[in-house]
Amino acid sequence: MFRYFGALTFGWVALLSFGCGSDKSSPPAPTNNPPQQPAGDTDSGPKPPGRVLFDSQRCTDCHSINGSALTGKMKAPDLSHIGGSHPKDWIVAHVRDPKSHKPMSRMPAYGEDKLNAKDAGTMGDYLAGLK
Repeated sequence: MFRYFGALTFGWVALLSFGCGSDKSSPPAPTNNPPQQPAGDTDSGPKPPGRVLFDSQRCTDCHSINGSALTGKMKAPDLSHIGGSHPKDWIVAHVRDPKSHKPMSRMPAYGEDKLNAKDAGTMGDYLAGLK
């Protein structure tokens, strides 16, 4: 038991001697480089409307964006950079009828009965912005 208290005392003395990392010198100079965020998506703050739709339509059951975990068993392409490969019109057409672009696609079609034109456009804008 004495060894425990001896080590504890030594630890506190060491922390006090070295100032617990508190440095009285001037703060670091600010940089002009803001933290990098993935395009079209943020970890904090409100989600873009297209991302809200993407999540509500359960697209994340199969797809991931910026490392978001897959919740389903089907593994579909990561869409983190889909906007760098395809324009909005292509993306919306693919969401509406995936087999029109990829005949063997297992993705369900999101026709007007599942996703109205305005919402499809909003989701298309969001996905096209992921570059």
